Amino acid sequence: MSGRVVTINGRRLIAAVSEPLNDGACLTIACREGSFLGEVLGTWREEQTRFACIALMYALREFDAPGIGRWPSAVPTAPVASVARDVA
Repeated sequence: MSGRVVTINGRRLIAAVSEPLNDGACLTIACREGSFLGEVLGTWREEQTRFACIALMYALREFDAPGIGRWPSAVPTAPVASVARDVA
């Protein structure tokens, strides 16, 4: 599935998505330096575009651990500023 972030408000993300999602579904959103874990709060359709409201629960970021290499670290998400970018 692919999508594009439309807006982020606090810990809620609105995305235009390519496929239907079930309410309550858990998903991973890949980013450049890690990923987000989220839960689908709801979906709707406007004309030809399908949207999803997603609660961001955790941010997984990668860091270099001595002797181990890249290692993910889970941290609760904090509210972030509004952005618009592609999500794979």
